Amino acid sequence: PWDSAIFDDQHALQVTPDLMVLGYKVHVSRDEVERTSVCTSCWRRSDAGWRLVQHQRCLPAEPATGDDPARLVRYAD
Repeated sequence: PWDSAIFDDQHALQVTPDLMVLGYKVHVSRDEVERTSVCTSCWRRSDAGWRLVQHQRCLPAEPATGDDPARLVRYAD
């Protein structure tokens, strides 16, 4: 487990009354390691309550540099 997790840039979209999409950044750390991820989660409501149906995590994109004009974004290491 991570020692700390800080969530920011949070967004929520209610697609239908029973479907919600959440988007956010999370900054985590453990020992000397720090990492930032961009995440989305899809939640569906049923008679049993809200249930996670999809989760995705990726590294945040960085703007392309002048030495690589063909690419729109460069992904962080």
